[in-house]
Amino acid sequence: MAGSLAILSVIVWLSFYLQLTQASELPNTCVGPIDWDNCPDSLLLQYATYKVPLDYAHPEIGNARLALARLPASNSPRLGTIFLNPGEPGGSGIADIKAIASVVTVLTNGQYDVVGWDPRGFNQTLYAKPHMWVRTAQERQDFFNGTIINNGIEVRGSFTSKNDLESLFSTLERFGQKCAEGNPFLKYLGTTAVTRDIVSMKDCLDGPDKPVNYYGISYGSVIGAYLVNSIFGDAEAALAGFTSLCAQAGPSNCSFATEGSTGASLLREITDLIDIAYDKHKTVLTNITSFEIRLDVYDGLTLPTAWHASLVPQLVSIRNSLQESMSITLSTKRFKPRNVLFQQTSTPVDPVLPAFLGGSVILCLDSIDQPNVTTKDVYDEVVRTSQSVSPLFGEAIVGILFFSNCHRFPVRAVERFTGPFNSTLANPIIIIGNKADPRTPISNARKIAAALGPFARLLEQDGFGHTPSAENSDCTLGMIQRYLLTGELPENGEVCAVNRPYFRLMGQPLPHRVNSPYF
Repeated sequence: MAGSLAILSVIVWLSFYLQLTQASELPNTCVGPIDWDNCPDSLLLQYATYKVPLDYAHPEIGNARLALARLPASNSPRLGTIFLNPGEPGGSGIADIKAIASVVTVLTNGQYDVVGWDPRGFNQTLYAKPHMWVRTAQERQDFFNGTIINNGIEVRGSFTSKNDLESLFSTLERFGQKCAEGNPFLKYLGTTAVTRDIVSMKDCLDGPDKPVNYYGISYGSVIGAYLVNSIFGDAEAALAGFTSLCAQAGPSNCSFATEGSTGASLLREITDLIDIAYDKHKTVLTNITSFEIRLDVYDGLTLPTAWHASLVPQLVSIRNSLQESMSITLSTKRFKPRNVLFQQTSTPVDPVLPAFLGGSVILCLDSIDQPNVTTKDVYDEVVRTSQSVSPLFGEAIVGILFFSNCHRFPVRAVERFTGPFNSTLANPIIIIGNKADPRTPISNARKIAAALGPFARLLEQDGFGHTPSAENSDCTLGMIQRYLLTGELPENGEVCAVNRPYFRLMGQPLPHRVNSPYF
């Protein structure tokens, strides 16, 4: 293969990939060995642990032990190792490689070892856990009780409450202090440390003279409200696409539509539902909040292949319940409403929460100190963004990213990469972005490609959803496979179509989709 593959969306993390592709210029950082054992719950995979220094500049400080899973190459010639990262940050590479092992084999023709790992601070990796100051759901509930983190941001129109923002930042400041108390490992987390871990693993598995082959999805959005417009710049476009396609499909194929619906009329109806929920919830006529509707729609837009089975029925249920002032339970799966996520209960906390909390801490550890930034500056930017960039989803995004407002977070990583962002790479990489990604807009993929100049090729997928993996595209898959096996690059700015319609048309069933988070 000719170089490193990166599927990204966010310019904030460009340093990650620049560091990786320059691995051949670095000394041998292997601190191995890496000894693989057969995986007890998978015939295809092998497991290992790998000890890495907490601080590469000061290895005497101590170590973390990374958990790894490998899908070995099955065909010759072996072309190297691909490191796979599921993003977030805080996602489990081990869990994801289990889910996609057979698909990866087909895509790579079995000529690569594929390694997933749990980054330092998360999941099965030992030491340096960022979220250990609270161990039960009750402790979390007590800490966030009465805050907008617990209750959500409940507004009728655009976000305009300065008191809510001040309360948010005050809580985040206390959260950061709690994270730092008694946690000497915290400052050794962060994206730069993870980058060095990948290079070190590569040096052990492929040798210091080989490039890093990296396949990354998303990884993290933005740092705080300073760039918040970058995260949902295409959310409104994704929603407009959904309502337009739903109207075209008609009520027999998209039950949220009615006879004579247009994309514009369905868009107005969703906006009206948000306002109705706000008014009725305020007078205790419904348990549905405007915040939950925003969050539910926003989350539903990320996976177009589930629009017909999930988002559409949810919108119909919301509409019917608000018309009759009934109570329902919304089914947002990924970003749960704060009052559900932090509910008072004696049972263990929701399993997504540790990675969610820890991932947000990583964003703050990576962030740049800006001593002249005030709470008012951040507040003004959030209001501007919610009113001009995404009036419909601004409040939901602020709610999702409440831990990523980092200007009051008291800890920074011991090593942070801040540039340059136009390094000379040994081999060109591919940047792939979805044209209507509600979380990470195509403009960010274009910025990354522009920053790398001749060392990157931009491939745009003409679809909806979060990352190109949200939909099947034979064109995109073919481009990736040719790059992996031969080094062939797409033309810069080349556009790939997706395979499928979004709703049943004229009674025809939707085509089968491979259930894979990556391919």
